[in-house]
Amino acid sequence: MQLVLPVSPLTERRFETFIMGDNAHLVSSLKELATIHKGINNQMLFIHGSHGLGKTHLLLATCALAEKHKISNQYIDFAELLNFPPEVLEMAISCNLICMDNVDAIAGHRNWEVGVFDFINKCRELGNKTLIFSSSTSVASSQFSLPDLASRLTWGTTFMVQELSEPEKAKTVKLLVKNKGLEISDDVVNYLLKRHARDMNSLVDAIEQLDKASLQDQRKLTIPFVKQTLSL
Repeated sequence: MQLVLPVSPLTERRFETFIMGDNAHLVSSLKELATIHKGINNQMLFIHGSHGLGKTHLLLATCALAEKHKISNQYIDFAELLNFPPEVLEMAISCNLICMDNVDAIAGHRNWEVGVFDFINKCRELGNKTLIFSSSTSVASSQFSLPDLASRLTWGTTFMVQELSEPEKAKTVKLLVKNKGLEISDDVVNYLLKRHARDMNSLVDAIEQLDKASLQDQRKLTIPFVKQTLSL
């Protein structure tokens, strides 16, 4: 059961398609939470980092791995839920692992801040819950109007997602293209990274667009084709 899945079903968000870079400890922690259910011990983890570093990818990968290990799970994107009442969170209360993306989106929305605060407390009372939050900012910088919510979000382990280096971004592009069954040269990868937005969300979208255009036009991923398709 998924409340919101704001990504294309054609885009694979798995740990196998995430280049770790300096995020090995974070990835290891997420994999552990997704595979080793710790009974009545509640777990909480908060990850933050700027837009486009792969936080959504990591949360969806965690849910996918939990699913593989038959651990009940739920992915929630707060950015997509603000027009709904906070009571929709009750749909996830029966799950053992709950990944909550973009929690900073509720900052300033009092009803949602109270709703998430109450949800965390209820999960702790029920036990057997793992809660993983993501945010584009640290808790201290998120401007929550409810101090108790900010306090709750710091109860667990906190990680800051580290940006990939240029070689790591190039490696990621090659991996994503390979997973589409396409080939791409180093020259084309370098051209894409120099001319296109380089955050991972934008690169994933670009590769999706190139994949569709390549299939439609039966063209290889050359620099002229990439330039034309992406209007670079």
